Amino acid sequence: TLLPVGVADKNDGGNVLIESLDFSSRALGIGQQLMLRANLRLDGELGKAVAGKNKMIRVQLKIDGTEYATSQLSIAEQGTSQVLFPCEFETAGSHVVEVEAIVDDDLPTDNRFAAAITVWDKINVVILDGDPSSKPLESESDFLRIALTPYTSGRLTLADLIETQILPVHEFSSESLDQAHVVVLANVPRLGEQQQEKLSEFVDDGGALLVFAGNRMDISWYNERMYDSGNGLLPAALGKVKGARDSDGPADPNAATNANPNSSASISSQFFDHPSLEFFNRADNGDLSTAAINRWYALDTQSLDWENNGTGVMARLSTGDPFLLEKQIGDGVVVQCATACDDDWSDLPTRPFFVPLMQQLVTSAAARLSPPRNISTGQPATALIQTQTDQDATATKPNQQQISIQTPSGIKKTIPLVEQGANQVAQFDNTRRPGVYTMTMPGEQPVHFVATTARTESDLRTYDQSQLTATSDRLSANLVGDSGEYLKQDRLRRHGREVWKYLLAGLLFLMFCELALQQRFARVPA
Repeated sequence: TLLPVGVADKNDGGNVLIESLDFSSRALGIGQQLMLRANLRLDGELGKAVAGKNKMIRVQLKIDGTEYATSQLSIAEQGTSQVLFPCEFETAGSHVVEVEAIVDDDLPTDNRFAAAITVWDKINVVILDGDPSSKPLESESDFLRIALTPYTSGRLTLADLIETQILPVHEFSSESLDQAHVVVLANVPRLGEQQQEKLSEFVDDGGALLVFAGNRMDISWYNERMYDSGNGLLPAALGKVKGARDSDGPADPNAATNANPNSSASISSQFFDHPSLEFFNRADNGDLSTAAINRWYALDTQSLDWENNGTGVMARLSTGDPFLLEKQIGDGVVVQCATACDDDWSDLPTRPFFVPLMQQLVTSAAARLSPPRNISTGQPATALIQTQTDQDATATKPNQQQISIQTPSGIKKTIPLVEQGANQVAQFDNTRRPGVYTMTMPGEQPVHFVATTARTESDLRTYDQSQLTATSDRLSANLVGDSGEYLKQDRLRRHGREVWKYLLAGLLFLMFCELALQQRFARVPA
């Protein structure tokens, strides 16, 4: 039974709500600026709360419970508006930001919207240089190293978020992956069997891998071992080399026979929806299409299937060939680039946007290594905890420690740790209540999760009759007009109709008939 409640009143029902918070998903470092955009909506009227046709509303930003900034915005009735807060964080770890609209309306609970922000101390990147050189800017990884650590390379006092370790291929071992978040293969000819196995385990356990092409790559090995008919690390098989030939050296044996010496391509200008590239949707952040890609590998995309194997195209060249591909493997991710990361095959390293492009690729890949901290109510709050590698017997292992979580209502609960590859997982499933969940482990910084609900219930306007009828039909419900009609139907469901009077009358009639018949048959003839 569907019973409408509430009273429709044009002078009431006004509600200001914060619909969402928008911010970049890439990894954020200490002192780096985060642009936080709050989207507000005004449903109904706020004649009592705010005067004027366009309502002026004060909006406040708090970081970890402390007021950080305040702004004012104008919003029209039944309208939307946005407010932008630039903010920075002085310490690494987990932080909670909360935006609140300071207004007196009929539903104050949706005037606030919180989000969990992770600030990184360092992102450790291991770069395997497939063509090292002692000359400046002659090594395969030189331009990439400078792009990822511009302050360190320029010997400036500012600190880089990314910390790189350059290794020749023969020095790459399992110990190289102990503290690594991202591994880069820069024109690496091939890996040893054990090196490949360790790299596969690293990605499957949640690591990120970037593969850049080059003229030293053993194409047969990459296709047989790294692609392995779609079962390996690479998103796509390597085909022929396209574009212009080297003018100052022998032709690449992998190059296409019909390559045009003067041909080149550019990165296709488009709206990027991938987190690594959405930064370049703003023209003032750089135009990727201005770079000249002189040589690139044709990547076979016939078997790409995002839904089944988590593989998709991030960006294409003007020729239609894929430029960047992504593949999800286990808890990790692999990004494959069709060209080199130095200036042999393109002029990318000489472009101003090369630095943000490389940093966006690395930081976005690293940020995806941990489970989401901003979830919907009902979704599990999951944290990955690295297994200790210290051999000191006195060190406390994570599985010997108690993981506790505090719910938005202030209740503390203990949750177990579950082994998952090289990590241990702490997961809390009871997140039905919206708010901040704080997970703590002795000796470690707390980890915050924010569970939110959909804002569809924030519109306080009542349904009209047509909407009520459509809703009851969709639910196959019985629509009643008021509480009196509901109570009447409820009594019928519980007690039925009163038929005892009719039964009593029938019983009395039968008794009278019985008496009459008894008198008739009991008469004795004279």
